[in-house]
Amino acid sequence: MNFKIMKRRLGFIVEPALSPIKNKAKKMLLTYARASKKPIKKKTILFEAYLGKSMTGNSYALFQEIYQDTRFKDFTFIWSLDSFDSIQVKYKSAKNVKFIKRESTAYPEALARSEYLVTDTTFPHYFNKRTDGQTYIMAWHGTPYKTIGKDIQHTPVGAHKNVMKNMLHTDYFISPSKFTTTTILNSQDAYDLFSGVVIETGMPRTDMMFGTDITKIKAQLNLPLDKKIVLYAPTWNDFIKNATVTGGQLATDVINLQKQLGSDYLVCLKAHYLEYNAIKEMTTAVTLIDNSIDTNELLSIADHLITDYSSIFFDYLPLQKPIHFYFKNYEEFENGRGFYLEQNELPGTKSHTIEELATAILSESNSKPLHYEQEIKRFSPYDDGNVSKRIIDKAFFNIDLTVGSTYKTVTKKEKLLFYSGLFKNNGISESFIRMSNQLDYDKYHVTVVVPTNLKKNPGALYLLERLHPEITLLFPVGNRINATIQDQYGYKFFLNRGYNGITKKFNIPKIFNNEFHRLVGNVHYNKAIDFSGYSAYYGAILGFSDADHKAVFMHSDMEKDKERVVKKKRPNRLNLQAMFSIYPYFDKLVSVSETSYQANLKKLGGKLRVTDKMTYVVNYLDAERISELEDQFSDFTIDGHTLLTDTVMDEDPQGVVIVKGIPEPRTTHTNYVTLGRLSPEKNQALLIKAFSKVVEEKPNSTLYIIGDGPQKNSLVNLVNSLQLADHVIFVGHMSNPFFLLKKCDIFVLTSSYEGQALVILEALAVGLKVISTDIPGPDNILKEGYGELVEATDIGLAKKMITVSDSSTTYKKFDAHAYDKKALMMFESMLEQLK
Repeated sequence: MNFKIMKRRLGFIVEPALSPIKNKAKKMLLTYARASKKPIKKKTILFEAYLGKSMTGNSYALFQEIYQDTRFKDFTFIWSLDSFDSIQVKYKSAKNVKFIKRESTAYPEALARSEYLVTDTTFPHYFNKRTDGQTYIMAWHGTPYKTIGKDIQHTPVGAHKNVMKNMLHTDYFISPSKFTTTTILNSQDAYDLFSGVVIETGMPRTDMMFGTDITKIKAQLNLPLDKKIVLYAPTWNDFIKNATVTGGQLATDVINLQKQLGSDYLVCLKAHYLEYNAIKEMTTAVTLIDNSIDTNELLSIADHLITDYSSIFFDYLPLQKPIHFYFKNYEEFENGRGFYLEQNELPGTKSHTIEELATAILSESNSKPLHYEQEIKRFSPYDDGNVSKRIIDKAFFNIDLTVGSTYKTVTKKEKLLFYSGLFKNNGISESFIRMSNQLDYDKYHVTVVVPTNLKKNPGALYLLERLHPEITLLFPVGNRINATIQDQYGYKFFLNRGYNGITKKFNIPKIFNNEFHRLVGNVHYNKAIDFSGYSAYYGAILGFSDADHKAVFMHSDMEKDKERVVKKKRPNRLNLQAMFSIYPYFDKLVSVSETSYQANLKKLGGKLRVTDKMTYVVNYLDAERISELEDQFSDFTIDGHTLLTDTVMDEDPQGVVIVKGIPEPRTTHTNYVTLGRLSPEKNQALLIKAFSKVVEEKPNSTLYIIGDGPQKNSLVNLVNSLQLADHVIFVGHMSNPFFLLKKCDIFVLTSSYEGQALVILEALAVGLKVISTDIPGPDNILKEGYGELVEATDIGLAKKMITVSDSSTTYKKFDAHAYDKKALMMFESMLEQLK
């Protein structure tokens, strides 16, 4: 047996069993997968705060209220913590309270089996809320002042993906105000998809500010009773990120402010935990508040609050005490991070120096600041000390609120879920962008799954930017599959053999339905459409999904594409073999041209018993966009040669201007052009060989090859070997190829197969003569009199290229706008029929 094959088979067998032993992350995932198959532990609540960093905040406030509520006397409470040093002393020995470390295997076990989950942040990537009786309560850790999620300036696309995923799994989202609800859910692209219930009745942690024993708390912190407490609670500095430096600056500010205020005041510092640890190591007179003290209990004793960009002031508002903003680098934060509020919307004084700050504090009246009333109404109208009780009544016992409101934000539009591949520069991506941008967004809410790694595929960013602004992007999180060892074998068998034979012994539909739920959470989609059709993994996720109706696209003669050979390999065989096996689970199988439809019907329809599900929809061209782009270019001259460009001029680190210029097609030459990925199925080698014969007869000929791909080097070598370097121009990928197409004379396509050949329509749209090899897709277009079909030989193609160049034959005029109207009608009709 071939060594590589034996090694691959051995890996197939041992990898699922060995990887959890070698990899802790996979061990946690496997533990979670196994635990998810066990019964849920009734009357068990898992609590987590700040990703396990502490036992504070909203989760802690809810826990305290639940713990003293007799309705929960038979419950077990579990706290997830990074360190047991964070345990609140009074609960250390409580018999029905358990503490587990977040990095231990007890954590995924509890996460999978607890009946209720309560957090103020998110759970890990492998989390998949169970549908058999698990309830997820998210009490987000504050009203945002600084931008978060996708709203953060300069943040990478998709960086918010795990937060978004957790939002979509949430059953109850706890919020103090409409401002908080809309801001947070929109920042995570979750507002229209969030299918749980918003409980808008206050911030739970603010309960700890009301009815507290101020004397007791001051004694606990060793603070004097006769001084006014000025609490300074700044946010973490996003730009320096050196705790020793920023901690030293904070200590200096506190000492200087204390001198300015005098002995009637005591300035206390509540610092970020990194700065807290740094300041503790310093020799300083600063009154540093222990980080184990809950912030909201601390707020109850503060007579003045100083902050900068922290959202702590929202919590402090209901106490109606003086608030002061001390800004040292406001412009840096504003430009580098961004804010949701302008300075004039902030409740309180604004200072930029310690002297200004001291003056503001000393002059601030102790009377009720009437100008906070509007801000309280906007940001914290329900914080009254009873927030946690109301939330518990609603989330656990479905008792209607007496203060605030509950509602849903999920859209009433028809929800469509698309998978369209990795958003590489190819025909499928282009076709999807053009068609999806034409959908009726008053009728549909569209979600697109984007699994691509944007660091490895930066070109995808340009394509994603071209999508309709109302499309929601859904980025998968974590490993491809959450599964037990047995299910991992089933998954592997499916990818290698399809859903047949031995694979039927595994519950493949359940495995992929589980992955679908991990991806979309509680969202119910009306229609799921695999627009790519080439990924068995995502095809199975959509095919076995809970969507009401499902469709998959077929972009070529799929049987022929399955057997396509590239570098002595068949790259599509396994994926398409698996895809064919799940075609029966889709309601519609959609080809992209009449001829590819006929090919797929003949080869797959009867064999897979899906004939009645097959149809076709031609790709949308977007004639309007082409007409705009075909004239968008600049020209410049170097050494007497005119070059064309649509590329924005950039400078390299040395200040050198970089411009991608393309030699302008000469009017004295016959200018041939082709456009497509440089890959074997596009067969540009045939075109180059034919073109060498054209040049022998017509020396004033130029060939422009637009595109990039794995065959480029071999094609360049072929051009050089045929001594065509002066006649063939490799242009590379162009985001706007239309101005160059328009300046050429004849478009030539030499593909071995196509689905529809959108490039032919593009060439016709700008007015070119068109030649194509006689294959399904192009033949459906050109046989109507729009161009020429030719046999796939270099001699035959060369003759046709010369004949078309010399001929005065006029071809049927292509009406691109009428074509688009028909294409859109076909697509909308397919959606309507997807029932």
